[in-house]
Amino acid sequence: MSERPHLVICMGMAGSGKAALARAIAERFELIMLDANDFQPASNRLKLAGGMSLTEADRKPWLDAVCRRLDHLAIARRSCVLAHSALHREDRDRLRSQRFRVSFVNLLASRAVLNDRLTGRKAHYFPRKLLNTQFDALQSPLVEADVFPMDATLSPEALAERVTPLFEHSVAAINA
Repeated sequence: MSERPHLVICMGMAGSGKAALARAIAERFELIMLDANDFQPASNRLKLAGGMSLTEADRKPWLDAVCRRLDHLAIARRSCVLAHSALHREDRDRLRSQRFRVSFVNLLASRAVLNDRLTGRKAHYFPRKLLNTQFDALQSPLVEADVFPMDATLSPEALAERVTPLFEHSVAAINA
């Protein structure tokens, strides 16, 4: 079969629920779920935990590691779902350049909602005080045809239900 595997990327700000939605989609379709946070070098985690934003030089090896793992999955023709902030257009374009058919689910929420979620989040290296830097860094994907905006205040299960029609046929065909 010549059809490429599907990569669904759950994107958004810290606290938007990217990983929870990615897990829900992965469970629904029996896909591999990747969390880009798992690929962060220790130096990046320490820098963020210390309240410093990452530079492009910090972010490059992180995205390189994510793309190497995606490349292995694409070669194996395995559809998957990725939780990744994807705030920068360049990063989204790099993810699009992988050997997948790519769809982004952009989880949208207000600063107040995200701030509340980050305040209640335990055992995570991303501090609430960096939330505004993510809003500043965001290069809006709203005009990109493969980006589907969704309300991040919905439960992961409700979101998974809403995004299912976007890619269920392609994932089912590839994984059959």
